[in-house]
Amino acid sequence: MISFARLLAACLVIALVLIALRFVGRAALGSWRAPLADSRRLLGIVESVMLSSAAAVHVVRVAERYYALARGAGHVTLLCEIPAESVERRLRRARE
Repeated sequence: MISFARLLAACLVIALVLIALRFVGRAALGSWRAPLADSRRLLGIVESVMLSSAAAVHVVRVAERYYALARGAGHVTLLCEIPAESVERRLRRARE
């Protein structure tokens, strides 16, 4: 039979691994770009930047329009609409 101490130790190891994966994932996704925003889809994330562990700014595409959104703890706020020409010009330069 498994002792309580071994069960507690196993749970602690699993918790530490999950916490480590979370920090590694956040570090890797601190600033990333979607692979040139798939134009066949109606919605897409063009780029995201993590500002802190609880806040980020995302540039999203909805149909033919682009928006800057702020994400905080439990809420999302529309910052502004971004002219499609400027986003598409930047995406074209990234492909070159």
